[in-house]
Amino acid sequence: MSMIKAERNQVAPTAGAEQLRVSPEYAMVDSLPCASLLAFTGASLDAFLYLNHGHVFAGVMTGNAVLCGVGVFNKSTGGALHYAWPILAYVCGIWLVAMAQKRIRHNPVRFALSTVIAGLLLMSLVPWSFSDEAYAFIIVLLTGFLVGISQKVDSYAYNATVLTGTLRDGTMSLYNALDPTLRAGNLRKGRDLWTLMISFFLGATCGGLLGRHIGNHALWLSVAVLCLVFILVSRFGSEQEGFDHGLRT
Repeated sequence: MSMIKAERNQVAPTAGAEQLRVSPEYAMVDSLPCASLLAFTGASLDAFLYLNHGHVFAGVMTGNAVLCGVGVFNKSTGGALHYAWPILAYVCGIWLVAMAQKRIRHNPVRFALSTVIAGLLLMSLVPWSFSDEAYAFIIVLLTGFLVGISQKVDSYAYNATVLTGTLRDGTMSLYNALDPTLRAGNLRKGRDLWTLMISFFLGATCGGLLGRHIGNHALWLSVAVLCLVFILVSRFGSEQEGFDHGLRT
């Protein structure tokens, strides 16, 4: 926690979205523990949704886009529209969280997390007779809402639901660490990014297994993990706000 506070205090406030990301809440959500939990959640939602509701992904829009293209010529996959709806839902989720970050000045991360937690909890109670297309649309929208708040781990950009760039950067960091002059920074970056990828693999495994055995109730895992993130963000945000208030007085 002390390291996060130190890094936060070294960043000069800027305008717009960048100013939001130096707030205590974003300092915590960008930390390795929270980023790992968010990566775990994103992967578990992907595996759950793909296996249980129409073979679409919750956050891997590259996969949905490829399947959408295949669906233009291969109707057995469900058709192009079947995969186009999740892409639209993802865009809507990102758009909504961007609006929330701009309009909600007090605790925007906690607002976003509580929205996703409430939405996933509600969807975990939906019966199997509910339309797969509608179910997938809501889950993807909530995933987009979640991804909109998870952009960095420390100072390294990543995506909680996509491995391609993270795998590239993590591997390059390990390779660069072979140079003694570059070792310290690259070892840290490689550690952080490979931790995220391991969390992603674990999340996909857990989400798939639970989805197969307990159906929609598998979302309770994501709810529990996000509640932990909420607690971490709330605790650090409250501590930092108290610290800042003490300095002002």
